Amino acid sequence: MGMKFFVNRNVLIPRSDTETLVEEVIKLAKEENKKYILELCTGSGIIAVSLKKYLEKVNITATDISTKALEVAKKNKQQLLKNETIQFIQSDMFEKITEKYDIIVSNPPYIKTEVMKEYNLEFEPKLALDGGEDGLEFYKIIIKKGHKHLKEKGIIALEIGYDQREEIIELVAKNRTLSKCRMYKRPKRK
Repeated sequence: MGMKFFVNRNVLIPRSDTETLVEEVIKLAKEENKKYILELCTGSGIIAVSLKKYLEKVNITATDISTKALEVAKKNKQQLLKNETIQFIQSDMFEKITEKYDIIVSNPPYIKTEVMKEYNLEFEPKLALDGGEDGLEFYKIIIKKGHKHLKEKGIIALEIGYDQREEIIELVAKNRTLSKCRMYKRPKRK
């Protein structure tokens, strides 16, 4: 997204795949005049900070369960967007969220617990990667409870694992509060 982010052992190292999610949210926010965005599982804050850079008039709230991750997110916001405001909240998913938003965006932990054993986590926190036994733990929470925190015609935008497409579509289909599901695959970069 054209910025250099600070990271340490308390957050994931940003991956370029997340740019696809951010670019889609920017596009949707502009096309549909969305003004209030909630990011769950902010980690280093790359999504919230990137959104705020390109959507200056949008109000952004970013949450994370980890206070150490939030410290990193706040540092990135301060270094990259000195005069902008992002509200940071220490919260376990929707636990401390009382407002409604136009867009809820998240790149939650989504690796299956069993698969986690294959990863060398010398530099990144397990908390930011482990999505539970089926890798869907956080998606289930967001899809089940997200509608309570969305304004009318609100949007939930999620980054998912390369092999989770069908499972996410099924979760959305089973949930009677969400109306449709669209998937975007990152285009190959030249």
